[in-house]
Amino acid sequence: MKLLKSRNRTLIYGGILLLIVAGVGIPASRRAIVDPIGQTVHHAVAVPVRQLQAVIASVQSLREMYFENTNLKVQMQNYNLLQAQLSDLEAENTRLKTMIQFKNNLKTNWTLIPAQVIGRNPGSWNDELTIDVGNSDAVHPNMIVVSPNGNLVGRISSVTAHTATVVLITSTSNSDGVSAYIEDGTGQFSGIVYGSPQTNGVLNMEFISPLAKIKDGDTIITSGIGKIYPKGIVIGKVISNATGVQGLTQTAKVKPVAKLNYLQDVFVITS
Repeated sequence: MKLLKSRNRTLIYGGILLLIVAGVGIPASRRAIVDPIGQTVHHAVAVPVRQLQAVIASVQSLREMYFENTNLKVQMQNYNLLQAQLSDLEAENTRLKTMIQFKNNLKTNWTLIPAQVIGRNPGSWNDELTIDVGNSDAVHPNMIVVSPNGNLVGRISSVTAHTATVVLITSTSNSDGVSAYIEDGTGQFSGIVYGSPQTNGVLNMEFISPLAKIKDGDTIITSGIGKIYPKGIVIGKVISNATGVQGLTQTAKVKPVAKLNYLQDVFVITS
């Protein structure tokens, strides 16, 4: 019985195949009988083929989109890198212009050596930094360091052949104080400026005369008293003041004008 059924299936499939093949040569008047069978078979084969073609096309499209997306990401990374480099160059150009302008407008006989900040320890951020000039550049201890536009940064404490350590004016451990005065038109009210132990990055000006009328925003300038700091270098601006012990003196909080947290370039005053 199974053998008979198998033979019947074979005969039926063979007949369908013959009808499809023979349908090509059947006259139009008779093809109407055969066409429905051929169309059914054609439909059964063609639909999956079209679906497969659509899937292949979709996969190809996704593959192209993936590569295009990857390429765009690479281009964007390159663009961002170029933008960052351009910003760095623009910032450096601005700093160099400031330094050149200060040097050209200098009204003293100072000799200036430009230097770059190459080292800074987070643990002593407000105390010191390292610059890229040293003995080989005629730099020696106790020479003064100023910002690109001439505001006080600190002094050289030690040197090697090609580097130097700078003690900042905000230092609370190494600073020996800076003799300064309040620029009020008279220049008679002076004091000593130290790094503030209460507030990082801020200065204390002490021993100010009780007669001084200190105002927020007053400019504090080096007085030239002493052997290290020359006269006339801007230190900072008063941000607050208070009466000292028993009213015999006054004290002031001073914010440095030099942007000590963001220094990249400085000048060393060698004479």
